[in-house]
Amino acid sequence: MTSSSPIALLRILFFYLSLSFFIFAILTSATSPTISAAEQADALLKWKTSLHNQSQSLLPSWTLTTNSSSHSYPCNWVGIICNQLGSVSHIRLEDMGLQGTLKNFNFTSFPDLVRLILTNFTLFGTIPFQISSLSKLRYLSLTDNQLYGEIPSEISVLTSLRFLSLGGNHLSGSIPSGIGKLRHLTELDLASNDLSDSIPSSLGDLCNLTSLKIFGNTLSGYIPLEIGNLKYLTVLHMQNNSLIGSIPSTFGNLTMLTSLYVSNNNLFGTIPLEIGNLVYLFDLDISENLFTGSFPLAFGNLTNLGQLLLWENQFSGNLPAFIGNLNMLVNLYLTWNQFSGIIPASIGNLSMLKALDLCCNQFSSSIPRELRNLRIITSLQIAGNNFSGNLPQQLCVGGSLQIFAANNNSFTGLIPKGLKNCTSLVRLWLEHNQLNGNISDSFGSYPYLKYIDLSNNRLYGEISPIWGQFPNLTYLKMSMNRITGRIPAELGKSFQLQLIDLSYNRLVGEIPNEL
Repeated sequence: MTSSSPIALLRILFFYLSLSFFIFAILTSATSPTISAAEQADALLKWKTSLHNQSQSLLPSWTLTTNSSSHSYPCNWVGIICNQLGSVSHIRLEDMGLQGTLKNFNFTSFPDLVRLILTNFTLFGTIPFQISSLSKLRYLSLTDNQLYGEIPSEISVLTSLRFLSLGGNHLSGSIPSGIGKLRHLTELDLASNDLSDSIPSSLGDLCNLTSLKIFGNTLSGYIPLEIGNLKYLTVLHMQNNSLIGSIPSTFGNLTMLTSLYVSNNNLFGTIPLEIGNLVYLFDLDISENLFTGSFPLAFGNLTNLGQLLLWENQFSGNLPAFIGNLNMLVNLYLTWNQFSGIIPASIGNLSMLKALDLCCNQFSSSIPRELRNLRIITSLQIAGNNFSGNLPQQLCVGGSLQIFAANNNSFTGLIPKGLKNCTSLVRLWLEHNQLNGNISDSFGSYPYLKYIDLSNNRLYGEISPIWGQFPNLTYLKMSMNRITGRIPAELGKSFQLQLIDLSYNRLVGEIPNEL
């Protein structure tokens, strides 16, 4: 071998490298043809002519005039943005009242399209499989339209997608398992459609997902364990489906989660202890299921909870004292369960609480005095239990109480004094108790009051003319008490009244003509 051999080898190597780049350039140009601005404009205009007639007039800038320049159209059209090379990169047509289909949309004419947003477009028809030709697409939103048919499996080819929203349509069939190939997705919204079958386990492959919304479908089967792989997930909404089984213990891996909705399914069993790992959780809604067991111990760790909805399940046992540690709670709904025992005094620590609903359980004994500490509460509902003793006298201390329901219990004593000056009241239910006292001076002025029911108690005295001064009052019920005197003519001034029930009392005189 001579000394010139290395130079010869380098020449040969350079030749083959040059040949490879040449072949690659040919192949690239063959697979990604250059589309001129004129061709893209023509494709958009052809699609425009396929839209409903009234829709076409909503795109007046989409036209070619004698003054049009190949460098200006379609880049200066409404809803169209081009890249630096003059190729269409964004199509954004939302909330414009447009109507039509995607049947005549030539996807292959837009190889550089990055964003396609046709939200609230009144699109109907199906999603064409040719959408797979948008290889650079990162953001696809077809939300709130009237699309039907199945999600095309070819959508799994769009591996550049970061955002995919097809919610608010009439899409049916299964969620394509191939969606799991879209590894760059950060948000996936398939909510409010007619999707069925089970949730594909491949969703667990979407390792960058931060938001998953599949609520409002008819999805069935078990929740895949693989959902627990989505460690960056902050929003998981699976409510209003037909899912069965329990919440997987793997959900404990979703430590970034702030919002978890699985309500209105057929889930059962107990809540896994691993849920206690979700320390950033703010919204937790597991209502309208078949969960059993005592109040979950795991909830004691969720000190950032702002909303805890457990209503319509089969939880039982006492309400633990540690509930007072959840002092960020704004809404607490335990309605329609089988909780029993006393209300812990620690509930008075929930100073941020605006809505507390304990209705339709088996709670007993008296209401803790600490309830008066809930100074910004707007809705307090304790109806349908076995409570006894007096109602808290300091209700409405903060002046914000709008709804108070204590009906269907065994309360005795007087109407709470705090209600007399509670001008914020909108609805008041006190029926089916054993309350007594003079009705004449137990109530004040209520400019917002719409509904009041005092039936089936032991109230006496006369009906005050003040009840005719409430402009929004629609329902007034005071039946089955010991009320005496006449019906005040002033009731005729409450023009919104739809129902008055004063039956089974000791009223006398005539019915006022003003009624």
